[in-house]
Amino acid sequence: MNIVYATDDNGALGTGVSIVSLMENLPPGVHADIYIMTDGLSGDNTTRFHSLQQDYNLHLHFIDMKDKYTDFPVGSKWSAATYYRLGLAGELPATVERALYVDIDTIFNRDISPMYESEFGDCLIAGVFTTEDLSEESFSRWKREMNLDRDSIYINAGVILYHIGRIREERFESQVFSWAKNNIHRLSWQDQDILNVCYQQRILLLHPMWNICDGAIWSIRWEGVKSFRNNPLKPTDLLEAARRPGIIHYWGHPKPWHPNSIRQDYGLFYKYWKKSPWKDDIRDFRKQNDSGRMFISKMRCLLGKGKRLLQGKHQ
Repeated sequence: MNIVYATDDNGALGTGVSIVSLMENLPPGVHADIYIMTDGLSGDNTTRFHSLQQDYNLHLHFIDMKDKYTDFPVGSKWSAATYYRLGLAGELPATVERALYVDIDTIFNRDISPMYESEFGDCLIAGVFTTEDLSEESFSRWKREMNLDRDSIYINAGVILYHIGRIREERFESQVFSWAKNNIHRLSWQDQDILNVCYQQRILLLHPMWNICDGAIWSIRWEGVKSFRNNPLKPTDLLEAARRPGIIHYWGHPKPWHPNSIRQDYGLFYKYWKKSPWKDDIRDFRKQNDSGRMFISKMRCLLGKGKRLLQGKHQ
């Protein structure tokens, strides 16, 4: 099993905790090759990553990405690492036939083997239709801007299964880079837009349990699926994803390892953080939290959910 992350020192803790959650949920005997694409890591973080090989059945591979993708625009929301997933086939060893790219802000909650072995058919990548509450207006506008038809799909790029062998055979990544460089300045979600446009006709849709936001889980458990009425995902699939999430994605900010973060995962990230080589950082994390501010944020969150729930009952 080949798993790929893109990170630097800022995301090392999140990456490490995600790897721990992956291995804790795989059956005994399943080996994982973990590829970390990075433009540099501190000696301390590198040592912590290597220690994972002593505790789990995995082998780490570091891919040097220094000075790559320098001609792509970056900013406060996107670093060069955002684009690394566009060129996986060219960076991974020739022996790799398929690989799962995962964002660093994810937690595995079950064995991913069935998803990893998905049949691609004629598709090149597989992903989950975004579990955001899409407005019909914004989604239609994006399709027009990207020159896509009304039946186009839009997957979240935080969890992508790649048919690496076939992408190499078809030299598809050269087409991706060509389109990206010609259209990069009119994109809203950078790499995610690029993947959706370039692979549009070759995307296999996965069950939403394999990439669901913690906020979506919370909303569905509180309110049901009515807030996702503009999302084409089946209500039964959304309900199952909220009850039995396979991969939880903490998109947005702050991340669960940032001070004063209110994430709605019932302590799941914290559970795996305590098992990771970064567990010693928990004490500093607690000291940096403002308990009063976090209490107020939690109350606002609960009151907001309760208000919407009551409004739904009176509609």
